[in-house]
Amino acid sequence: MTKSIVKPQWQIKAEQEAEAAAQRTRKEVLDRAQRQAEQQEAYQKSLRNYDQLQFAQPKLLDKISKCKETVAKLDEKLSEEWGKIRTLTNELRANCQHLEVVEHQSSYKDEYDSWCDGNWERKCVECLLLEESVYHPSDRYYDTINGKQKKFVKLEKSKVVVLYRVVDGKEVKMKFEEL
Repeated sequence: MTKSIVKPQWQIKAEQEAEAAAQRTRKEVLDRAQRQAEQQEAYQKSLRNYDQLQFAQPKLLDKISKCKETVAKLDEKLSEEWGKIRTLTNELRANCQHLEVVEHQSSYKDEYDSWCDGNWERKCVECLLLEESVYHPSDRYYDTINGKQKKFVKLEKSKVVVLYRVVDGKEVKMKFEEL
């Protein structure tokens, strides 16, 4: 008598699940490969040689590019001029005697939106050198130099003046920021 080879039920079920998993994995791999092929094909179709493109308004595009070239040249020239201004300003400040200054106390808004007194500022009338000090020279703490406290360096002995302009026949006091 021959014994027939019968597989147990659990083994049949395991083989079926393994085959189903293999089918799902195969399908996922094929789908991914198809998506990549489609993306590659779309990419290849989207490639264009810029030098061979035909534009609808070539004259306007040429005018724009010429304007951009002009702007680039002017920017370069402007940069050179600003460099000259910086050099001349530094030379002026080095040679200036700082005889007269305009002085004021700055102010600022704190986190509670209240106005507070800030540092004292002096600006030379001739070279516009700006210095600030924690204390006014008339304050008794002015000479104390430690930590944040600082005093005027170059503009300490300068004479403080009030500047005005004549506008429409009237004398108008100039503000610190207008200098």
